[in-house]
Parts: sequence; C-alpha cells; structure tokens
Amino acid sequence: MAFIPYENINYETELKFHEIIKILNSIIEPRKIIRILSIFNDNLKPYEGEINNNKFKICKIIRYRNSFNPIIYGTINNENNVTKINLKMKLHSFVKIFMIIWLGFTCITFLTGLIGLILNTEAKYSLPFGIGMMVFGYLLMTFGFKYESKKSKEYFKTLFKAKIIIKNANST
Repeated sequence: MAFIPYENINYETELKFHEIIKILNSIIEPRKIIRILSIFNDNLKPYEGEINNNKFKICKIIRYRNSFNPIIYGTINNENNVTKINLKMKLHSFVKIFMIIWLGFTCITFLTGLIGLILNTEAKYSLPFGIGMMVFGYLLMTFGFKYESKKSKEYFKTLFKAKIIIKNANST
C-alpha cells in the first residue's frame, strides 16, 4: 500500500482519437502562474494544462484552495477500434515533499513520546501530539486528494462516454 495518495484509471471509449483531442481542447485552457482574478470569471474552462500529441497534463481549476488537488497525466491510444485513455492522478511534487517532511517530523515526535513513555520521562507528553498531528496530516492529504479525484474520474467517464476498465489506487 502506498502512503501518498494516487490513482491510475484506464478508460475505454468508442470515440476516435481526434474526437478525444477536440473534447480535451474544449475543456482545457493554458496554465497561468497566477489565477487570482480569473477565479471570478464564469467563462473559465474546467481544467488548465497542455496537450502534446497523445499526452496531456492538466489540473482542475477550482475556486477554493485545495493543495491536494491532483495533477492529471493522461495518454490516449487507439487499439482495435477502441480508444484507451489512461489517467494518472498524483499530488503536486512540492505538496508531496512537504507532506513527507510533515509526516516524518510527526513520526519522530510520536517515537520520542513512545520512548519517553517507556523510560517514564517528560518526553511522554509529546505522544498524543505526535499521534494527533500524524493522523490529522494524513487524513487531510488523503481526503483532500480523494475529494477532487473522484469528481474528475466521473467527469471524464461522462465526457468521453467511456467505461472504466482498470482502476488502481492506494486504499484508504
């Protein structure tokens, strides 16, 4: 089981490659470094990113802050009159590194408290804090990611008139 959330979904559709690209172009706008003023614009497309040949990298445009919003990497392939679309949803690299550091420090705090409990020292008081912050960080990361990934999975299933043929994700 992976500790950091991710999803790998394979769709199968009867739409042709060029139709998929046309659909993607209609829902993806170019990535902007700062999107502060554009969140008030009702004419936004739902995703931002780029399409290169049969690959794309996109992220859902949201009107609220969720650092755990997945980055979606996709590939499109034609096989036997069926178009297969593979989506990999992952955390942004910076967020992943931050959470590994966060969870690492809370784990150290937990272990310090556990050792303090065994040795009956003052360090035992850090045990509940370590457990609490570890659980809080993990649940925040997992639920923030799953909240957005679930919406994107259903959106693409409907958009591509597809069925999900393979779905791999770390379980929570």
